[in-house]
Amino acid sequence: MTLQEKNENEKLFKTIPCGIEYLNETVGLSLTDNYFYQFLFLNETIEVIRYEQNQRLSKNNNNEYKLNLIDGQMLANGLKDLVHELITEYITNIFKLEGNDYNGKLKKSNDELSIIAMAYTINKHEQKRFICCKTNDQIEYYIGNYNEELSMGFVLGEIAATGKKYILSLLSNQSDGMIVITYSENSYEITIFKLKEDIFFVNDHEWKITLVVDANYNFLQQFNGKPNIVQEHKFNSSFEKIFGKQKFTYGFVDDDKIYLFSNQNEKVIAFSSNFTGNNEIDSKQKYRFKFQSYKDFFH
Repeated sequence: MTLQEKNENEKLFKTIPCGIEYLNETVGLSLTDNYFYQFLFLNETIEVIRYEQNQRLSKNNNNEYKLNLIDGQMLANGLKDLVHELITEYITNIFKLEGNDYNGKLKKSNDELSIIAMAYTINKHEQKRFICCKTNDQIEYYIGNYNEELSMGFVLGEIAATGKKYILSLLSNQSDGMIVITYSENSYEITIFKLKEDIFFVNDHEWKITLVVDANYNFLQQFNGKPNIVQEHKFNSSFEKIFGKQKFTYGFVDDDKIYLFSNQNEKVIAFSSNFTGNNEIDSKQKYRFKFQSYKDFFH
């Protein structure tokens, strides 16, 4: 590399020796188009660290996954290096929402309840899609959805509210769109939605699957219908130990596995993403999951 080429590269990005230092500020990790993207909300702006995909995920001798966040590239203009400035401004404003904004639809921020998350994917036609969310109370979520496949520069903003507290997780599915996971701390199940390309929220999905935690805490499995009192008690107990105290808010799919991250608890959970969308087939499957701490997962 010539000195001129080096100077030009330095204008585009700066090298980050280790992205682990920014995990507290991370609001999304996406794997798409042969890159890992680490999205940060830092000083009220969205910064982006980009990593080559090669050798990022590996297994150690204990069959545990490791994610390498070494030698990333901090993009000089943050999110604006990936998407138009107006879209960047819109997404940033969603993350900055407080109780008095947008007619007071969102309550004032509470660190214990607040969630900021985003996911990014590029489809096989090189069209980009971003989804982001912000909540201050885990009841009302403000949603941003930018999708080049539909309309250049179009963003849909909406409030998604159920009247009850729930956790909303956003995941990029590489070049195959987006996945959303929802669950309540007081429930016994998680619901996974594969989104359609045109609409954000769960009323318009390609498929969905609902999973419970088995009594031995080894597997996730589908359960159709309403459990009886004994079943519900067992499901509640096992779910509370695995998901009830965790706030998983973002993640990605790789090698047929879902990776979900909780900054608050510094935990990662991984499990199979081999869902068919066919209830008869999926109901016979069990999906082994793996818990790891950030300390064990990142390096």
